Amino acid sequence: MDQSAYFEQIRRKRREEILDAARAMILAAGMDSFNIQKLARRLDISAVTFYKYFKNSDDILLALQKEILGQWTPTYQNFSSGENALDDFLRFIEDFFADAMEHQEELSLLLLFQIHSQNQETPDTMEAMARLTLPHADRLTRFFTDLLIRAKQEGDLKKDLDTDAAVSFICGLNFAVVQRIALMPRRDFQKEKGRLMREIRELGALYRLYLAG
Repeated sequence: MDQSAYFEQIRRKRREEILDAARAMILAAGMDSFNIQKLARRLDISAVTFYKYFKNSDDILLALQKEILGQWTPTYQNFSSGENALDDFLRFIEDFFADAMEHQEELSLLLLFQIHSQNQETPDTMEAMARLTLPHADRLTRFFTDLLIRAKQEGDLKKDLDTDAAVSFICGLNFAVVQRIALMPRRDFQKEKGRLMREIRELGALYRLYLAG
């Protein structure tokens, strides 16, 4: 390995150490506890060294968000459609929540980042975070819409159902459930996983009633 490749490897390793420490700090004590000085002390490095890797604390949050979204394959990318679109829609929602529960820590971080960017009211940070997350939300909404349009064409939905309004309503409820999962303390979440999945299945039954009557 030549010298430049060696130093690049060291740089990447240090950068990952900073991100891992930031992640652990935020999950343990929330965003209020997170700043560059505390993070530098935790890693036993100087602030000067820290700034060789990241411009500021928001730069770390953006890097963490990008890392999470890059490693987490959205459920819709691997979803296999069946013969009935309404059944597919309801099965996908259950799979979506099961996947969310498998990534509870990542959800917690993403939600904390979103709240932080809104509270800080720093346009550059808010815009950068939106650029990372909005494509995922848009693709998920389109996936829901396509399934419901197909279900309506198959005659499985109420004839007077407005599919766009239905998707908006269901996405709103789903987001509320995701927020609940994300905000649960880790210890409570581990205890409540079984009950949460039962509630999600009940929610699926209510969705079927709402969509098909």
